[in-house]
Amino acid sequence: MRTSILPMLVFGAACAADVPVPARTPDALDPCIEVEPAAVDFGGVEISDEVQPVREMVRISNTCGGALELTSLDVTTDVPNGVSVFSVDRVDQLIVQEGEQASVALTFAPIRGGTASGQLLIRSNDPERAAVSVPLSGAGLAPRIDIGPGAHDFAAPFIGCETGHPVTIRNLGTHELVIDEITLFTASEQEFSVDLDVLSNGRPPFVLAPYDGMENGPDLTFYLDYRPLDTFADEAFVTIASNDPYAPEMVLRAQGTGTFFEHGVDTFEVPSKPELDVLITLDRAEAMEDFRAATTKNLEALAEELIAADADIHAAIVVADDGCILGTEPYIDSTFGASEAIGTFRTMMDLDFTLSSASARTESGYWLTENALSLRNIGAGGCNAAFYREDAALALLNISSTADGSPNAWSYYVSLFQSLKTNPDEVVLSAIAGDYPSGCETATAGTGYYSATVATGGAFRSICASDWSKGLVDRMASYRTRPRRFELSGQPVPQNITVTIDGVQRLTGWEYHISANSIVFEAEFAPLPGSKVEITYDKLPWCDG
Repeated sequence: MRTSILPMLVFGAACAADVPVPARTPDALDPCIEVEPAAVDFGGVEISDEVQPVREMVRISNTCGGALELTSLDVTTDVPNGVSVFSVDRVDQLIVQEGEQASVALTFAPIRGGTASGQLLIRSNDPERAAVSVPLSGAGLAPRIDIGPGAHDFAAPFIGCETGHPVTIRNLGTHELVIDEITLFTASEQEFSVDLDVLSNGRPPFVLAPYDGMENGPDLTFYLDYRPLDTFADEAFVTIASNDPYAPEMVLRAQGTGTFFEHGVDTFEVPSKPELDVLITLDRAEAMEDFRAATTKNLEALAEELIAADADIHAAIVVADDGCILGTEPYIDSTFGASEAIGTFRTMMDLDFTLSSASARTESGYWLTENALSLRNIGAGGCNAAFYREDAALALLNISSTADGSPNAWSYYVSLFQSLKTNPDEVVLSAIAGDYPSGCETATAGTGYYSATVATGGAFRSICASDWSKGLVDRMASYRTRPRRFELSGQPVPQNITVTIDGVQRLTGWEYHISANSIVFEAEFAPLPGSKVEITYDKLPWCDG
């Protein structure tokens, strides 16, 4: 395309080069045109709304003869779509007398990156150089963002499995590319995410130098991640904002749909009798001598009540420092006869110290309980592993004529013992100790024991009472013994769990605990003894990587 400051004149064809002019005679009356410089190079110009066009001057002189008349000034540009980037900005005069000169101001305003060329064609009344061509050149400096790929279909991955899709950005322009922001837009916020890989890339803004040709140069790679949680179709858009003047905001579209891996069904029969583990610690210090006979009698009565209780009970007594239950039987339960249960309890009490030695820590009831329930003792292969059941409620009973002498406060032990169960209400502490707050006869007040029973809803009975065992089993075997936790055999999709009790679907009163992979019921919604619990769900797959 070409432009002219004299549009009323007819444009002529551009001259590729000037024709040599023969020497003129001194008395010639014709004008003589001279143009400086012979070519104009504008250099590199940044393309930006904030950058002003570059201006260069061309001087036209009349070196002899009459007045030089400039009949046209045309500017042509070699660009594919014919848009001019060179233009004549100003001409100070169109008539140039001998020995004078005119100034022509040219501007270069590139519209895309890369080199541009053109020419200024000057027509005048010089009879021998009617047309003079001045070559023009310059380069537009602009970044050009290249994103690969511009769209992605994640297809149908398994629900719960994350797939990472790399997105690579390059700069194919001629100037620094500045990526200001990469933003994710989606209605599926829990399923799509953008990982900028800040360890490798740092944080925005990101700056990329131009590529060397089309093959060498810096890259920026980030990841669009997709982890479907359901079978609904998902869609996301990632916008990439940069200083590319032609594409200041590029959009990457992604889509995907989750697929179920496998269906799972777990069925549980709730025992008709609730499960309860009863652990008793017995103080064998000399201060208990006055209560020895009465304590033995009450524990024998308690043994009979335990094996007759309407619950699936494991009951045992701990007296040894290591916390291990003494004797050949790990517990008594409903399969024991009365005399067998009493004999087993007597063995566990070891009042004559035939199976264990005396200890200075025997008055530390909670310390003994902690040892008995330590992982080394209730874990696989531990001395109390057969006694302890993870799903059973836990009733703890401490018997002593003195206040608890354990190294920590009673509240520490309450928290410790309750942490053994998913539901802390399934742990109840009871005590047989000196009356609170003043004690009784030769027994001092069981201060720490009393506070723990109040905090957990347990029973506190006076060691000075002759029949403290009466009704104690009913107090310990309360509603807390209803099972509330049901561990699943597979890893579920949390959103697709269905729970039924005796064929009736339960929409509330339970929740899924991912750490234990279990359904846990609230206390008032726990299944009743003899119920059938069925849990159906879609399984999470084993994801690659």
